[in-house]
Amino acid sequence: SGDVVRRGTQIGTVGSTGRSTGPHLDWRLDWQGRRLDAALVRQQIAASRISD
Repeated sequence: SGDVVRRGTQIGTVGSTGRSTGPHLDWRLDWQGRRLDAALVRQQIAASRISD
């Protein structure tokens, strides 16, 4: 919690455990105790870079 992540930092590995149907990366974002939709956050970041 509160870790700073820089470009190139490994944040996970792809695997298939539990009841998965194939290899995947479970990417989740929590902010102020709430789960965020990681895909929407990624879209917002991409949009802000385009306008810069």
